[in-house]
This record gives sequence, structure tokens and C-alpha cells, in this order.
Amino acid sequence: MNRTQALKKNREFRRVYQLGKSTANRNLVLHYLKNQTDETRVGITVSKKVGKSVVRNLVKRRIKESLRELEEKLPLGYDLVWIARAGCGEADYHTLKSAVAHLLRKNFHQKRLQSSQSKNRGESQKPGN
Repeated sequence: MNRTQALKKNREFRRVYQLGKSTANRNLVLHYLKNQTDETRVGITVSKKVGKSVVRNLVKRRIKESLRELEEKLPLGYDLVWIARAGCGEADYHTLKSAVAHLLRKNFHQKRLQSSQSKNRGESQKPGN
């Protein structure tokens, strides 16, 4: 992860939980908050409800690898906290990668597309065009 750093401190996670927004799908929950830098910071949490330590670490590695592969789709200047849900331990790598991609599309890429489309509509409706 070249453009990303890790969230490590408890207060950083709590700040994202308290001030940020969240969204979820079947396998993951994403909490996100705009930060004051051009870097994306990522934190991953997997509770004991997911499974024993081997399973939890496997889930973390799969999420990290998914984020590494989808790095160009990560928004700049955000703190992202990914939380694995209880059924996530049985999910394979491709399922987790599609869950990560789904949450990124749902929260960041549609907003960009909608704002650019509304700008384009406004320009075409001006008199004299």
C-alpha cells in the first residue's frame, strides 16, 4: 500500500467511529471520515465473533490484499475503518474482495459520478449552448 498508512491508535479508531459515517454489506462494515491530509489511512478490526485467531488473521490478510489490489479506487484524504462481520470467517478471498469493492463504489465513486453529471447537465442547460 503505497498511498495508504495504517490507523493504529485506539483514539484514531474512536474518532472515525464517532465523527464519521458508516455503511455495510453482508460481510463488512465501513466507517469513513475525511481527514486533513492527502493520504488514506486504513484500519481493520476483526472481533472474536468471527473465529479463533487463525481465522481472524486470515480475514485481516484477505482484506489487506483486497485493499492493495483496489488501491487506485481508494479515496484520497480519508480514514477508513473496515470491520469484519461474524459470517466473514467462512467467506473466501473473492467474496471479501467483492465486498470491499462494493462498499468503495457505494460510498465514493457514485458521489463523484453524480457530481460530475450534475455539472455537465448545468453546462448544457445554459443559454447560448
